[in-house]
Amino acid sequence: MIYLLYGQDSYRSREKLNEIIGEYRAKTNGVFDFHRFDAEDDATDLLERAGQSASLFQKKKLIVIERPSRGSEAFLKKLRLLAGVWEDDKNTIVVLWDDADKTGLKKVLAIVEPMAAKTQEYSPMTIQQERRWALDFIKNQKLALSPKAIDEILQTARGDTWRLASELPKIALGGERTELIKSDDRIIFAFLDAALVDPRAALYALMRLRSMGSNEQYIFSALTNHIRLLLLVAEGKGLGPEEKTHPFVLQKARAKVRLLRIESIRRAFERMFQYDVKIKTGAIDPHIALVNLLLGA
Repeated sequence: MIYLLYGQDSYRSREKLNEIIGEYRAKTNGVFDFHRFDAEDDATDLLERAGQSASLFQKKKLIVIERPSRGSEAFLKKLRLLAGVWEDDKNTIVVLWDDADKTGLKKVLAIVEPMAAKTQEYSPMTIQQERRWALDFIKNQKLALSPKAIDEILQTARGDTWRLASELPKIALGGERTELIKSDDRIIFAFLDAALVDPRAALYALMRLRSMGSNEQYIFSALTNHIRLLLLVAEGKGLGPEEKTHPFVLQKARAKVRLLRIESIRRAFERMFQYDVKIKTGAIDPHIALVNLLLGA
């Protein structure tokens, strides 16, 4: 049996993934074969081993395949062969999870969707859906928040369910919303200016921000947006949503791009994406990710 969970709202899709794993563990009293791997990590051999037929007396099997959209052609070929077997296998549950949208998952959908018992897409929520989700989250977590506080958090975290799920409990416990105070602005601008061109200066600025208690998730997001802008400028594709960027910021970005090779900007942006996934899944904290990025690790 095959389940396919995908979409840009990776918080809700991961929540569903964890729910499926928990239910299966409870149903089998924890007695089952569990295979979990990321297709991005050249997982063709892992897929083949996980897909090996079980004997009559073997335990039930749960296979979780993450990010199949990033699998190699060999991986997708093997997936096509195994999907037909899994479709009618009552002893094997296969869950494919991906944070790509329909376009990014096109090849995988063509292979798996016709055979999947359930396919669920988690697109970004509308404002109304986000509010309903937040109210349900508050109720389930037994949080106490005023309507005004909820409105402010919804505005701050618009379109980011991960941040929404982080901010709601924090504010309920008396914390402050995640944002940089004005005194940090000058230093974060220095940090962004130095990133990719002067690692030593960038690290120094990052350490100063850390000592001031600045939120490093916010800093990570700022660096992601900065590198995205550099890449757009370098590739000359037009600025799209960045077209409202202040002319001074664009001028600085163009000057900085002239100091860099486009390959290094692309590589930095790819690494930002990889670290973003690791941060959101708890595999690494934002500070370590930022340091690694600055050092090229």
